[in-house]
Formats: sequence, C-alpha cells, structure tokens
Amino acid sequence: MATNFLAQKNLKPADPAVHKVFDHLQGGILKGHGRDHTVQLFFRFAGDSTQAKALVKALTAKVTSMTQQLADSAAFKTGETSRPFCSLFLTAKGYKALGFTVAQLAAAFPEPPSPIPLPNQVKFIDGMAQHGPELGDPDPATWEAGYAAAAGAAVIDGMVLLANDSLPALEFAAWDAGRILTAGGAETLVTQAGLALFNADKSQNLEHFGYVDGRSQPTYLKADRDREEHQLGGVAPWDPAEPVERVLVPDALAPAADAGHSFGSYLVYRKLDQNVKGFKTREQLLANALGLVGEDREVAGAYAVGRFEDGTPVVVRDTNGLALPVPNNFVFAGPAGADPAGGKCPFHAHVRKVSPRGDTAGDPDNALERGHRITRRGITYGKRAVEPKDDPTLDQMPTGDVGLLFMCFQASIDNQFAFMQRAWANNVGFVKPGTGLDPVIAQPAGTVPVPQKWPNPYGTPAGATFGFESFVTLRGGEFFFCPSLPFLKSL
Repeated sequence: MATNFLAQKNLKPADPAVHKVFDHLQGGILKGHGRDHTVQLFFRFAGDSTQAKALVKALTAKVTSMTQQLADSAAFKTGETSRPFCSLFLTAKGYKALGFTVAQLAAAFPEPPSPIPLPNQVKFIDGMAQHGPELGDPDPATWEAGYAAAAGAAVIDGMVLLANDSLPALEFAAWDAGRILTAGGAETLVTQAGLALFNADKSQNLEHFGYVDGRSQPTYLKADRDREEHQLGGVAPWDPAEPVERVLVPDALAPAADAGHSFGSYLVYRKLDQNVKGFKTREQLLANALGLVGEDREVAGAYAVGRFEDGTPVVVRDTNGLALPVPNNFVFAGPAGADPAGGKCPFHAHVRKVSPRGDTAGDPDNALERGHRITRRGITYGKRAVEPKDDPTLDQMPTGDVGLLFMCFQASIDNQFAFMQRAWANNVGFVKPGTGLDPVIAQPAGTVPVPQKWPNPYGTPAGATFGFESFVTLRGGEFFFCPSLPFLKSL
C-alpha cells in the first residue's frame, strides 16, 4: 500500500485509502496550515526515556491530523472561528532520548544516494550543525542562544509548532504547551514567534524584502492543482503537481499494524535574518550600474529575485503590474522555454536558482530536476515600524532582527534541501561557469563570490557585471522528522 500511495498525484481526501492515511498524518505537510500567527517551542528532554515518552504522548493529544486540518479549513470557509493548529517534530537526538539506538535510527532514517552524488552526504541523523561546511553556513558558535551549544553540538530534541489567526488564543496555546513541557521535565530552549506579512489588500503574502512569497509550490491535493489550473494562470507548460513521494516517507518506527498507512516527512528549519536596508540599497546601486531611471529601476530587484515585488515574473515581462492572479505557469528552458539564454531572468536570480525549470535537465518535466523540489511552509518573523506594504524609506528599513523562519518538508534532506542549497544556491558555477551566488539565500561561507552577469538591456544576456549577495544570515536551525500519529501514540 505504501509504495502505491507514494506514487499518487492529485489526492482526493474522500478516497477511502487516502482518508485513512490522512487520519494518521500530521497536518501542515501536504497543505500549509494557513494561520497568520505562529509560536515554535524548541525543547530538550530531561530525565529518562520513560519520562520523555510520557511527555511526547501528552503533547500528541494537541496535534492536528491532516483530516482535522481539512475539516477545520472547510469550517472556517463557512464562517466558523479558526481552530488552533499544532504539529510535533523530533530531531535525531530526540529519538535517542526516547530510547532508540543509533543502529535503529540509521535503519529508520536512511538517506538514499542522490542521483547526482555530492561529497559528504547530508544526513538527518547528524543534525544541521554538523553539516555547516556542506551548506556554507556560519559557525554554529555564532548562532542565537538555544539553537546549538557553544561547541556547535546539537541540543534540540523536539519542536512544537502552534498556529492560530487569533493572537490571544495562540498565546494561551503556547502557555499550555509550555506547561506540559515543564511538567514533563523538559527545558524550553527557544520560543520563536512568527507573524505573516501581507500586501495592502491582504491578497498576497510578502517577505521582509517586500516581495510576494509563497508562489511556485508543489501541489499534492487535486483541489489545489485545480485552483492553479483554473484560477492562477494554468498548468501548461508548468504543472505544479507532484507525487506525494516528493514529500512523504513511510514512518518506519510506526506500529506494524499501521505500517501501510503511516507516513512522515523530514523538516528543515532555518532562522534567516534579513538585512533589509542593505538589500534594498544594493538594489538601487544595481539600478545605477544598469543605467536605469524612473519606474524602470524596479527591474533591478526583479533580476535579483526573479519576480517583481508584486509577484510578476521577470521572465514574462520587464515591468510589474501584471493583472492578478500573478501567473506561475512558465518554464525557463526546454521545448516551451521562455528564456533559455538568461536574457530576461538571469541564471543567478533566486527563483531560477531554486526552481530551474529545465535549465539543468533540458526538460522541465525531467524527473531528476523535479526530484529536488521542496515544499515550503515558512513564515516571517520580527516586527517593524513600517511594513513593506507601506513603502518605507531606506532609513525606515531594518538591518536585522527581522526575517524568515524558513521551513520546508521533503522526502530526503540530502537530495532536496541540501542539494538545492549546495548545488544550486551556493554554486557559483550553476548551469554555466561564472553564474555566481543566489542573491537571496546563498550562504557563502568558504565560497569566493563571483560577480553576477545581469541583462542590460532587458533580453540581453550578460550585459553587465555586478556583485550582489550576503544579505541573509543563518541564526540557527535544525533537521527534524514529522512522525506519524500512530508512532506518537504508541510511545
């Protein structure tokens, strides 16, 4: 049953086999929880494995299943108050604290070889701090307190993610979860709040640099794929649907009786601090270098991100303001490629680096390239005096303490997130020599930046050279697994 289920696309929750899986699957994986406020509690167990198991079982009573998430969403659309959302994650260290041996974890959480192997495989069981050299990350000793010990060792055993549209209700849920953690002898290492940013009419999510965020996501439910087809610009040539094997794996530690319908997912969490003033200043310097004036200066930032602030893809046109819904239905290379030479959207642009759509395979439907896709579920953090939607001046923009709580689900950390970060974002030779770093998410530790080539004018590949990088800094993170409900209840 597991193999057949994982191969499916466009799931229908009413399908009895799918419904059974959803009863045992944590929410938030196949579809985002959709709440505006979050709190994440990162904790460390204390005491023996018996006490740790009792604590996990107590927390499990709060967890939202995929079935419950869909029911809550349907109720919200009819006018009911948004219900709280909760999910629970464990690190490899946390599994050890529950009594699982190194050998058991190696068998339960294998990282299959990448189709394009890279040296030093990135493994869940090692934790994120141990893979800083592979990911280009800063020394864990520089991370925020609570994410890693001074020596860079992993310290986090688990994370509780709480979400709600009502901030008072969320604060109560966080207090209650904290009470359970304390009663179970655990120590809360980090309490991290998330707050969604929106544009003026609240129709689009924004990130702190001011760009629309959340587009170009894989879809797993038929309803979500249908929405892309009929309301969001179509699905040909770019079909967002992926098989669920892109994001789910069998939960090998679930009870044998539930093995055929118990699945989980690997979660990568990274707190990414954004120097907004530095980024936007660099945009203006790039516009100067390209000789842009007036409204044409907006294309400089679009070259770096791959989209204008309103979400308009720069590969589609050289001005913003494309009528909503902003389309996601385009490919860079291949038979229907809109820009194989990089004259409209440069190869180093963020959206092109992390979703090359045919650049690395010659065909955007190539299973190898699509196999590296991740499923993003992050949220912004930090409060600012003037939000992006209110057009702040440079002096009103923060230089730090705001950013993105980046979270992504996948079936393989090594072949998806880590591959994307190493072989694409951080790779100065991505697609061709001299491409340079991703201007947004590259973590360039140990990498010598290469000035990127920029269209000048629009449609002309490599018309100008300019260096643009290092305005996002990792402040902490970890690798987690999102276990099935049967596993959590069996402890």
